[in-house]
Amino acid sequence: MTLGPFEHNAGTLQFPHHRVPARAAVATMPAGPASGAPLPVWVVPLLVSLFALSILMVGAFTWEWADARLQANWDPTPPAVSAAEARVTAEPTDPGALITLAHEYRRAGMLTEALESNRRALELDANEVAAHYNIGSILREMGDDTAAEVAFWDALEIDPVYASASIALGELYIDRGHYRSLLVAVTPAAKAHPEDGELQYLRAVGLEHTGKKREALDGYWRAMERAPGLADARAGYERLKGVR
Repeated sequence: MTLGPFEHNAGTLQFPHHRVPARAAVATMPAGPASGAPLPVWVVPLLVSLFALSILMVGAFTWEWADARLQANWDPTPPAVSAAEARVTAEPTDPGALITLAHEYRRAGMLTEALESNRRALELDANEVAAHYNIGSILREMGDDTAAEVAFWDALEIDPVYASASIALGELYIDRGHYRSLLVAVTPAAKAHPEDGELQYLRAVGLEHTGKKREALDGYWRAMERAPGLADARAGYERLKGVR
């Protein structure tokens, strides 16, 4: 009997030109580990590392979000400056409010703003001696001694015995070695404020360097009495105490 192209007998599949065994081999994947078998040693550290990385990523995102919120709501202005600014807003024609604001600006290191606030006070009252002195003090801090000198003298033109301006000029003239100018600047205030040890000391320095050593000795003594902790006054006295 002749077999057709797709007929078969019990042992062999018959094709026109091929003969294939009835029990053909079947390719299979390698068998995985049996249920309950231990995991490879590298799996647990990998899972722990992935878990820790996910926590770090979530934490970083949360920190950035919180920092952005804080930056958006943070006011860098010191509270004292804010309070002084509010006072100026409430009392815009009060030079005292502007001088107080200038003081707070300076404490906060805002020197340009402090200068402007003092100048605004002078626009309201040109005779505000404290504003003139403050301007000179700020300018000296900024390194402009020439402009500072003018501002200090502006203060003394209004009040010749204004101690703060006299002391500031005295220190400036000591730095320059201008002792006659020192005497002109400090003598009126030193005589008006005999209780001020620093003024007595500055006047004594001027006297010593202009050849009036006996008067300087007395000045250093008065400075020591008024300001016992003033080491420079004691040094001046020790230096001249043999003078007769």
